[in-house]
Amino acid sequence: MVVGLSVLIFRQNVPNWELHFIFNASVAVFVLHISRMPVNPEGILQKTVRRWYFLVLLLFIYQQTGGLVFLYIPEWLDNQLAQLEFNIFGLHPTIYLEKFNIPILNEYFMLGYFAYFFLILSYAIILMRKRLHFELDMFVTTAAFTFLICFYMFYFFPIAGPRFLFREVYEGPLHGYLFVHLVDYVIKNGAAEGGSMPSTHTAIAIVILVHSWRYTRKVAYVFTPIVFALVIGTFWGRFHFISDTIVGFVMAVICIIISDWIIGNKKLGWHKLPYYQPGIMEKPVVANRKCIRNFSKSDPS
Repeated sequence: MVVGLSVLIFRQNVPNWELHFIFNASVAVFVLHISRMPVNPEGILQKTVRRWYFLVLLLFIYQQTGGLVFLYIPEWLDNQLAQLEFNIFGLHPTIYLEKFNIPILNEYFMLGYFAYFFLILSYAIILMRKRLHFELDMFVTTAAFTFLICFYMFYFFPIAGPRFLFREVYEGPLHGYLFVHLVDYVIKNGAAEGGSMPSTHTAIAIVILVHSWRYTRKVAYVFTPIVFALVIGTFWGRFHFISDTIVGFVMAVICIIISDWIIGNKKLGWHKLPYYQPGIMEKPVVANRKCIRNFSKSDPS
């Protein structure tokens, strides 16, 4: 709703603003309708739709960000951010990293970056197979919240990324065998220009890693080197400035803390929602501190 109203107010900055306004209004009505629908404890399909529909919507919301990149600030801020990093580091990090354009390193970091497209679904399936339904809803809620906040921040920081700013400066593309080329194909055909600050790849990867360490320790041992490669890969692959990655990390921490507080705060009525009523969820919603302690006692396998 906030984005829809912003489109209406700042429509002079948005080509085809009517379509964007209609889309956001439709999403708002749809979400309100779904959230108010009563849930039948035995309705597996209905519960599945309620759990996953918003993550599916986020695919369309992300595609919209490219058309709204100048919603509030009608110019790219890449030069300013690049100058800030140069003042801090004394060089442009992504240009400096060309010295380490080694295929095996590139493959490792691009493997991590490419894994981003499968991590969310993979971890959700793991939680479902372990019947950790409360933990799954905690994870999905936090991930969706993090996505929304990061997407909205795109409009305050229209950053295209170093791959656009320095395209004439780089000596050549990254050298690699498989994942370098796979990531390049995905980015060229699916990335929205302007979705760089903050790095949603970093933010969501940290959300996944934190939740995996909370609920499934053995999975966390596998995810940790992948997430490490993913985070480094954001700027190693020239998709983000280092600042984007740092802000993405900070936003993940903030969104996790806020999500924990919301879900653990009974005053907000979260525990009254269908997914958190006895008989539907295996675990009750508890106060945040107790909630965190209970997570540490979860099955570590």
